[in-house]
Amino acid sequence: MTRSTHYCKAMTGSPWDAEDLVQETLLKTYAVLPKLWQPLNYPVHFNGYTHD
Repeated sequence: MTRSTHYCKAMTGSPWDAEDLVQETLLKTYAVLPKLWQPLNYPVHFNGYTHD
């Protein structure tokens, strides 16, 4: 049992409900990941160094 499943089982009291809750949470998390991860676009002169 994963830590998240164990935590959800403690919250819900049911192993089946805990598994459903973990799956729903993971699906929602994966759906938002592209919005959270954005590559950083640092200028060429980042930290005062130029790379010309």
